[in-house]
Amino acid sequence: MSSAPAAEMIEPFFMGSADHQIFACYHMPAEPARDCGVVICYPAWQEYIRSHRACLQLAQRLARAGFPVLRADYLGTGDSAGDSAAVTLDDWRANLRAAISELRDRSGVGSICLVGLRLGASLAAEIAASSREITSLVLWDPAVNGKQYLEETAIEHQEAIMRFLARPKDALKHATEQRPSELLGFAIGAQMFDQIMAINMLAARRSPAADILVVESHTDEPAKELTNVLLGYGARARHQHVECFKLWTESVDKGLVPLPVLNAIVDWLSEVHQ
Repeated sequence: MSSAPAAEMIEPFFMGSADHQIFACYHMPAEPARDCGVVICYPAWQEYIRSHRACLQLAQRLARAGFPVLRADYLGTGDSAGDSAAVTLDDWRANLRAAISELRDRSGVGSICLVGLRLGASLAAEIAASSREITSLVLWDPAVNGKQYLEETAIEHQEAIMRFLARPKDALKHATEQRPSELLGFAIGAQMFDQIMAINMLAARRSPAADILVVESHTDEPAKELTNVLLGYGARARHQHVECFKLWTESVDKGLVPLPVLNAIVDWLSEVHQ
């Protein structure tokens, strides 16, 4: 039996301690491989499920372009260990740092790029700002403001309940006045809620990376404002609007993949890391 092409080889594995096992997949790059590895930073909860196929497709396209790629499920999500109600953003930050270290060990690359979607983009920017080894960053429809992100998610949660239980529309008012214990079928702890509420990417004090792509699939003024903030700190930041559906709001049953967005990300990374 002939072996699969290098670009198509995916190695699944677990990393971490027995009670904190993280499920990850390493995508082996095509030859010749580039000296930059990519860690894909997933969005959270229901958005993770809706975007999983697209993130897989992105990883495969990047591997075919010569990038070693690693994607890992956060604690309490996907196939990783952990209770969704007990995990915090600190846990997810630690998971991303472990993923970066694992990718370096496996690939031997000289630099790392983080590609984050929604809340994953917020985490990617924060991790990059605290690490000199992150040379480039892709912020895909980033959750610029944590409070706004939670309000939007809470409203979607309430609308889903209304469809099935016919709750009155005033249930949508002040959706985050009290900490919800669940959002779209996933338990959320008080500490996680408060940590997300505190996110404000516009308050960054320096650029998290030298080269940054802010790509959005819909009109989003905070994303444009974020790009201007990054430019003000001297980053080679590019804002790119790629008109497309909101991947994170679509039913997972549709299996949609935003190919124009994926192509834009691969093209930009290939340009930056020639």
